[in-house]
Amino acid sequence: MNKKVYFFIYLVLLFPSLLLAQGENFIWINGTGNWSDTLHWYSESGGLPGELDNVVFNNGSFSEKNQVVTIDIPAACHNMTWSNSNMEPVLAGSGKLEIGGVLTLANDLTIDYTGDIRFTGVGSDHTLNTAGRTFKSNIEFDGLFAWNLSDILHTENKTITLTSGTLNLNGNSMSCGAFQSLTTDARSLNCASTAITIHGNNGSWKVNSSLGLNATGSNLIFDNPNLVSQVTFEGGSLVYGNVAFMNDALIKGSNKYGDLFLKADILINYRAAKPRP
Repeated sequence: MNKKVYFFIYLVLLFPSLLLAQGENFIWINGTGNWSDTLHWYSESGGLPGELDNVVFNNGSFSEKNQVVTIDIPAACHNMTWSNSNMEPVLAGSGKLEIGGVLTLANDLTIDYTGDIRFTGVGSDHTLNTAGRTFKSNIEFDGLFAWNLSDILHTENKTITLTSGTLNLNGNSMSCGAFQSLTTDARSLNCASTAITIHGNNGSWKVNSSLGLNATGSNLIFDNPNLVSQVTFEGGSLVYGNVAFMNDALIKGSNKYGDLFLKADILINYRAAKPRP
């Protein structure tokens, strides 16, 4: 049992009300504006949403197309829900965003937001529905339970980090500039029958042997278009499905593969894991 589990149990024993804590619904109103502006949030208590509160963007949030919600400060919420409004809203800004529950995006949402996103949560498993949207953010998963993808998880040359908890891809594709999971906390990546693409310039996959990995039937592709760069694969001496390198690569670890594909005329620098004494 890791330190985070002990800490959560300690908090629950000390403050039992945490298990029953519920926030409010904060509904975005009045179109274009900053997250920090209380005039754009409708709720019973007023003010700005916090980590226990749910934020909602719906048909009444926007009066014209392409109105912009800017996260201009560090922001937090429990659930974030965007409903299709046919108004083609835009999420922008660079303030950090922390989400403790469910994320549901809309098909007509444009994401220009570049701040870091951290998914937390200790109360239950959570669902991510990205509606096929592509993120421009570094994304971190750090909690005690699981996140379940119901759609793709794609980023533009950014890093996805699994710090703790379980990430279930459920057969949905994932792409990013880099993926890493190097902590000692309990964590698992379930990517069976999934396509994962590392497409960043000098992109990387870095995990250690304490990661629980289910990659049965998966395809991990290092699809780097830059001919002068080198990708890095630190596999943690784990068992993978099929792995393909489309450019020069540094491979570390005594990893096991289904099929290993190496494109012609690329340079492979292989470093096996050091034998245990």
